[in-house]
Amino acid sequence: MLLQPPALVQPQGWGPGGGSILVTELGGEGYARVAPKLYMGSRPPEDPLLGTAFDVVVLCAQEYQPPQGAFGRAKIVRCPIDDAAPSQAESQAIVETGTRVASAVRQGRRTLVTCHAGLNRSGVVTAYALIVNGVHVREAIAMVRRARGSSALFNTHFVNLLRQLGRGA
Repeated sequence: MLLQPPALVQPQGWGPGGGSILVTELGGEGYARVAPKLYMGSRPPEDPLLGTAFDVVVLCAQEYQPPQGAFGRAKIVRCPIDDAAPSQAESQAIVETGTRVASAVRQGRRTLVTCHAGLNRSGVVTAYALIVNGVHVREAIAMVRRARGSSALFNTHFVNLLRQLGRGA
């Protein structure tokens, strides 16, 4: 069953800074639309209905990695990273996952990128996907912050990584 176009509302007590929140028929769970087919959010509950709204769910919180099938038919992409200065392996995982997200979005697959709070780890992967799809690094960071609030991407290590990666894009 496909959902009707979602309503956009301001959250009450959900996530810092506000932003436009996608309210689906999933028990009121909210996810911010960053760009067409690209959404960001905090740790999603294990619910098969999530797979009716999203084709791909990206899990960036290393502390939350539920099994395949936890979100119904949605494909789970794993990018478990810490919310600190990224190691070389984590930086590579961000690049690889962001590239996969960019490809999924270009293919028209509705993609949700998540982490525990939906601010930094999901933000760096989402912003990198935007960069891969041709958005300038400053605008990619701004798009994430518009969607998730001014507290998004407050991890300066991630912002610096995006600026470094954006020079090579």
